[in-house]
Amino acid sequence: MKSSFINNIRNRHDFIFKVVLFIAAATLCILLLPKEGKFKYEFQKNKPWVHENLLAPFDFAINKSEEELSLERKAIEENRLFYFNIDNTVKEQQLNKLKDRLKDSLSNRDELLKIGVQCLDSIYAKGVIELIDELEGKTPNDEILLMGTDNVGEEVLIGTMYTIKTAYEYAVNTINENDVENAAQWVDAIESTLIQNIRF
Repeated sequence: MKSSFINNIRNRHDFIFKVVLFIAAATLCILLLPKEGKFKYEFQKNKPWVHENLLAPFDFAINKSEEELSLERKAIEENRLFYFNIDNTVKEQQLNKLKDRLKDSLSNRDELLKIGVQCLDSIYAKGVIELIDELEGKTPNDEILLMGTDNVGEEVLIGTMYTIKTAYEYAVNTINENDVENAAQWVDAIESTLIQNIRF
């Protein structure tokens, strides 16, 4: 019986080899085939995305017509915010300059200096913006992005800040309201101290 089993194996060794080879090849193919892809994020329709940003590992084109592109470019240009920095050192420098400009010989120097300091304080508290070509055509209700000392931006209306011209007008109105003598020298001194502290 043992010899007949061995004889069967010997006589059919080609067939057995083919079956074993087929099983081995099928097993190898199954092992090499990719496993079922599973999306590792959970989401529900009409619910906000709760995971970190999901980025595609490849680039893909979003085809748009020239008309769509030009409309988008125009919208960006109209709605973009301009970045401005505020220079907090300007106020102190200009106050010192005002003190130097008001001559000691003026009888009411202390009074003029007090009004000047208050005037410059209120002007530089709001800020004097640098006018750039890009702001031409903007209204006082348009916004800029004003960067603070901590590099934190704040959206600010253009109309809440002075220009050199409006700051000068404010200074002239201030001296007129106070009705002091030597007003012309005070106005000259203030005018020389008005510079922009909010720069593009």
